[in-house]
Amino acid sequence: MKKTHSNKLFQRARQRAKLIIARPDFQENISSLRKKFNIPADGLKGERKIQKWHHEFYQSDDDYHETVWRSRRHEIIRLKKERKFREAEELSRDLNNTSPVNAFRITIKNLLRKYKIPLRWNDSIRRYTLFNDINNMWLPGGLLIQERMDEDNGLMRLYIEIDDDTTLEDIKQGWQRVKYHQKKLHSRTREKFQPIKEFERDKKAYELDRQGKSLKEIVKTLFNESGETYEWTEASKFIERHRKKIGIN
Repeated sequence: MKKTHSNKLFQRARQRAKLIIARPDFQENISSLRKKFNIPADGLKGERKIQKWHHEFYQSDDDYHETVWRSRRHEIIRLKKERKFREAEELSRDLNNTSPVNAFRITIKNLLRKYKIPLRWNDSIRRYTLFNDINNMWLPGGLLIQERMDEDNGLMRLYIEIDDDTTLEDIKQGWQRVKYHQKKLHSRTREKFQPIKEFERDKKAYELDRQGKSLKEIVKTLFNESGETYEWTEASKFIERHRKKIGIN
């Protein structure tokens, strides 16, 4: 039976995951990571233990901000008063990065860098760290298509993210999804934008018309600039076509 492209993507990602997990040095890093964040050596098993760990983990993060962050907040304020803004920013960043939640997130990303794993695998490696189960990794595959709102005006931006092993076939297979998201862009018109033939010529005729030039003068100017001979009626069509293209009825 012929494999679908999605099956090929899954098998490719799963094989890559197996190769990563098989590395002894990777397992050593995962073991140290679990120990640091109080995760059982063989991963979290069972819903009750999973919920218990998450509760304690996020509680420790709250406790950190209530104690360490609050106790050193005055140092940041003092540095700012002394106009030592860079030092204040560095201290604030260090304190923020040291909180349990952020420290865990940053450590996972450092593993991605160390083992040359795509950034999209962030959740996959995090889940392997927590559960020690390749079947629970949520392996990514194919194109990642993201819609993001511009913070200044709320307009949507569309991004396509690829990995180091993304192929042309992956892009082709995912293009229908890209087209779906394209339709939601504010700049999308009923017809796909196509390059306009003789745009500069039509634009020139329109501008001359705006300057009050007669059709006779317009065709003469077009001839002088391009060597092309036009009838007055053609110049009129150039002007009308350009008006429509720029939204003037």
